Amino acid sequence: VLTDYCKGCGVCVRECPIKGAISIETVYAPDGSLRKSPVVHEPCVGCGVCEMICPTEPGSIEIVPREVWRT
Repeated sequence: VLTDYCKGCGVCVRECPIKGAISIETVYAPDGSLRKSPVVHEPCVGCGVCEMICPTEPGSIEIVPREVWRT
């Protein structure tokens, strides 16, 4: 997730085919400021819809394959 680019529009949440896989939340950026950011949750299957539909340039979400969920 590229927090610096997210505008908090929520298009990724609306277009995601998996309920509960992504949300837009307010997070602290590295500089301490509050920003909107997509947060990916465990139901995510890595389909890439959010990455393709994100209107920011560069996109605010990048799908990276993973082996298992880590907590």
